[in-house]
Amino acid sequence: MAGHERLVAVKFVAWLDWQTGSDVFLLGAAYRLADWRPGSKLQRLLVSEVNTTSWLPGAVRLISRQTQGRSHSKVFAGQSDPVDRSRFTIAYTIEGAPGIVQGQLNDDDSVSLKVLDGPATLEVVMPR
Repeated sequence: MAGHERLVAVKFVAWLDWQTGSDVFLLGAAYRLADWRPGSKLQRLLVSEVNTTSWLPGAVRLISRQTQGRSHSKVFAGQSDPVDRSRFTIAYTIEGAPGIVQGQLNDDDSVSLKVLDGPATLEVVMPR
């Protein structure tokens, strides 16, 4: 957005609690690309790898802690929107039920994810 080229990455992350099951999240981040100048490198924007709460504003919880045992889930490769280069969709299935998550690269370089349809409809509360 805003005329800047960015690379958007979405992580599939599971937080495991042996007593209550696991939470599975999709977390998005934008990166500034390296350029031709010496010392230039790929740079993650706005979020920290070690501070997971910095990912919270754009996170989607796919599977909640109520899910015990194994979950048969798939997350497919993102597909860019041919009309709006700042948007993309990610298809997923949970226990065979399909769904779609929409992603948006915002002008402030944040990445927002929201569930368009399917079983992943819970509010995000990140583990501490």
